Amino acid sequence: MGVRVEVATAGIDDAFQGLSTDPYQAPVAAGTGLRIPQLRVDNTTRFVFLLATRTIAKPTRILGIRQLATLGATLTNGVEDAFTSQAIEFPIVTPNFYLTDGNISWHLVEEPNAHPIITEGVNNSTCFSEANAAAPSLLFLRNSVAWGMGPQPTYYFNGLTAYAPPAIWNDWQPIAGLGNMHDIRSPWESQNAWRGMDVPICARGERRVSLYATVLQTAGAVPIANNEGFPTGGRGYGPEQDFINAMSVLSDVSSVFFWKVAGAIIFEDDE
Repeated sequence: MGVRVEVATAGIDDAFQGLSTDPYQAPVAAGTGLRIPQLRVDNTTRFVFLLATRTIAKPTRILGIRQLATLGATLTNGVEDAFTSQAIEFPIVTPNFYLTDGNISWHLVEEPNAHPIITEGVNNSTCFSEANAAAPSLLFLRNSVAWGMGPQPTYYFNGLTAYAPPAIWNDWQPIAGLGNMHDIRSPWESQNAWRGMDVPICARGERRVSLYATVLQTAGAVPIANNEGFPTGGRGYGPEQDFINAMSVLSDVSSVFFWKVAGAIIFEDDE
């Protein structure tokens, strides 16, 4: 048995800012996964996320992957002139869950070891990169992004008002038929993740193995108004739709969006 390595998604989380810290990035707090902007550009434009990547310098094997996606909404509490907000997040557990106007795809690929060109932003530059990146990032096409009125967000890119993805998939070479997955077939907490695959990868030097996700953001998940035939609070529509329904009846809660995405690749290097 060789050396086993897992590379996974971690990024700045705006919901933690001012509430907690990170031991290596204080006072900027990070968490598992990357936040998905609530911007819906149009019916086809997808956000492109690099979730995990590793340059292959010696023979290795891919033993498995992990996938994670969540739904979320923002709860706002107003006290006189003071307002506070809290993120309410729910993990997607139904493997093939999607919304009528939004979905997530996953891509395990081999690709050239391209280096990041530039990043936009100051504090959030580690997870928002042009064209390519060497760490988990939302990737964008040069000169395609814009923010709303006021200064650029300090920690996060959720204030985007314009976005276009880079056309990097032309260099993707699918691995083990997993170049375009439309479901969560390897859940984050799966105990089989460390032995779900056995794919040999030769040393290439200038090649790397990467896991991407592309997200078509919803304009706001639609609740199912009529619960006839199911008991109150029941899970007749599935846990994700029940979460959407529950959020829709609360006051001071935003619409439900795709909230966060994450992934991991597990390797075993030859000794």
